Amino acid sequence: MLFCIGSLTLIFISTFGIVVNLYCLFKFLSKPGKFSGFYKLCIVKTIPNIVICSSFLFWGGPLTLLQIPLKNVPRSINLIMGQVAGSGAYVLAPIIQSFMAANRFFLLYIPFWRMKFVKYPITYLAISVGFTIAITCSILGYEESCGYIFDPEMLVWRSEFINCVEGQSAIIFFCVVTPTVISNSLNLSSAIKLIFGKVSGITKSDERRRRRKWVRMFLQNVFQDCLHVIDLINCRYIYNLREETWFQFIFLSVSFVLIYSLDGFVMFYFHRDVQPEILRRFLTYNGVRRKSNAIEAFRSGSSI
Repeated sequence: MLFCIGSLTLIFISTFGIVVNLYCLFKFLSKPGKFSGFYKLCIVKTIPNIVICSSFLFWGGPLTLLQIPLKNVPRSINLIMGQVAGSGAYVLAPIIQSFMAANRFFLLYIPFWRMKFVKYPITYLAISVGFTIAITCSILGYEESCGYIFDPEMLVWRSEFINCVEGQSAIIFFCVVTPTVISNSLNLSSAIKLIFGKVSGITKSDERRRRRKWVRMFLQNVFQDCLHVIDLINCRYIYNLREETWFQFIFLSVSFVLIYSLDGFVMFYFHRDVQPEILRRFLTYNGVRRKSNAIEAFRSGSSI
């Protein structure tokens, strides 16, 4: 019963994640005009999300549903899936996230930097660095008997043998924690700038509009960073609290696929231009309605 429920849970969550991230990717790429650096990073951010969700939908979920013993699973395919999704994509996501936080930080503190460096492909260089690190982490796992595989008997991704767990986990942990710390530090600095900083040289209405846009992008960064931190805590600490299969399944596999599914949903929510027209109208209507209710309440209070 656990394997049936577990596999269906993984398939359902991963299907949701793939649909949301593929939709965002398609909408991002089909947007007319020139892409900003932040927009390019959002496009790339959907890639590890899709890869991770696909590894559960087309590999981990079916293996668990069919209850195939690990010894009967083709090692080469299992190893490729594990290294690409469990190492490469897992490392790439927080790295790209730190670049997104850096983009917001420089835009807030050095708003004219884009004019000076627009002729240099800084965003593409950053993306290349991220992919290089991710590919390196994937290749390291191809060492004999030290790959990252999905174990359908335990319902989790894990290293093949205990003797290589510590070294491999330490490398991946460092590659995930470092950009996460950097990203959160930059987000904190951006928050200070948004709260206390002022924009000069433009009208009040333009300032409010620009600040709303900055706040929306900042909140997207914060929510995505929080998701990575939660997953990091779950897979590094929480799952060790109990040894039951169901407990480790929740805080390793479910947490893993759910976090990267929600990551795509966060981008879908904060990017109004990728949302369906009916949803944009609904959100705009509710926003205007709340604003008018607040104004009416203020006027009523002032007239007393």
